[in-house]
Amino acid sequence: MSAPAPERPIADVVESEFIQINEIARRIYGPVETQWTDSQWTDYVTVLATASREAGL
Repeated sequence: MSAPAPERPIADVVESEFIQINEIARRIYGPVETQWTDSQWTDYVTVLATASREAGL
């Protein structure tokens, strides 16, 4: 028996999560245009990688 189809395509879910992560990062660090530090970029990429892994990507 196959698993039921997800309610939303995975690409839509990932895009939605990415947008939410970006909004949170902007609130914490300010817009990217303010020149994030290396550690801020590292934190950001770590969060994206964790979210991707948890989404099964």
